[in-house]
Amino acid sequence: MTSLTRALPLLTTALLLGACAGESEPSPPETTTMQVTATETVTETPPTTTVTTTETVTDTPVAAPVRADCSADALRIDFTEPVVMFCDGAWARAGQAQTDHLIVYRAAAGQWRTYEPHGTTYTGYPCFDEATVTADGAPAGLLQQLTLCGG
Repeated sequence: MTSLTRALPLLTTALLLGACAGESEPSPPETTTMQVTATETVTETPPTTTVTTTETVTDTPVAAPVRADCSADALRIDFTEPVVMFCDGAWARAGQAQTDHLIVYRAAAGQWRTYEPHGTTYTGYPCFDEATVTADGAPAGLLQQLTLCGG
C-alpha cells in the first residue's frame, strides 16, 4: 500500500468530522503532513583491474671452454725444442726433438697442465689406462698415440 492510499482515509475522516460538528463557521482545513523516506541501496562493483606481467628471459650462451695455445712456443715450458705431435686446444702431446721424452697435457682455463701417466711399462716407459683416459675426455686421435698400460 502506498503512502497516498494510507493518507486518503485520514483526510476523508477529518473532513467528515468537521462537517458534522455543527459549527456555523467553517473550520480551516486540516493539513496532514507525511514524511516518506525511500531508501535505495546501490552496490557498485569496483572496476576489474587486470595486471599483465611480462618477464623477459635472456639466454646467456654458455662460454666455450677456453682453449690453450697449440703452438710449440706454448709448450716450451718443459722443452727447449718442443715438437707438438697432437693438439686440439683441450689436449696435447708434445716431446723434446730427437728424444723419447714425451708429455701429455690437458688444458685448464686456457693453460696447459701435465696429465700424469697412470703407470709404466715393463721397460719403464710411461703408460696410460685406456678407460681412465677415455673417461677423462681424451679424444680418439690422442688415444691412438698413447702407450696403454697392460696392452
